[in-house]
Amino acid sequence: GREAIVPDVDITRTVGWFTSQFPVVLDGSLAQGGNTARLIKRIKEGLRHIPQKGIGYGILRYLSDMNVLEKAGVQLQAQPEISFNYLGQFDQDYKGNDLQPSAYSIGVPVSTNAAMDFALDINGLIEDGELMFTIRYGTTQFRHETIARLGELLASGLREVIHHCVAQERTVLTPSDVLLKHVTLDELE
Repeated sequence: GREAIVPDVDITRTVGWFTSQFPVVLDGSLAQGGNTARLIKRIKEGLRHIPQKGIGYGILRYLSDMNVLEKAGVQLQAQPEISFNYLGQFDQDYKGNDLQPSAYSIGVPVSTNAAMDFALDINGLIEDGELMFTIRYGTTQFRHETIARLGELLASGLREVIHHCVAQERTVLTPSDVLLKHVTLDELE
């Protein structure tokens, strides 16, 4: 949200937070022979290799002439079906601040009749020390039971990752942690 992504751009006199939306393919399949440690490392490295945290995708996709991009061989046709947005740690934002969240419900943030841009819209945040997710979905595409099961699988997977990470006796580094841009995970290990 508030981190400087583009060098030499002063954001100190801006308000709000910045966000960018870009497609990502996370290869987290166990079919690739990965255990929990390997999956975490592969996904972490994949996300860290996205140039400027994806900010360039939106500029190219929405502010460029698509005909010019296509002639240059740039393909931006990905149509993701899942939107995932981690909003951050809201409880830290309130520490030492006179602003506090309202005790009153905001109600439904989006009309249930609104057309959805994605089949699944997942938002996560930390509030009061607790990680919370909301999953918005089209009721014509999914049954409530299916999404409830997805939520259970998400919680189970997160517990597995947490258990794995807590059990580590020392920090495990990947190539991007040690600034080795052209070294693969296998080579570092």
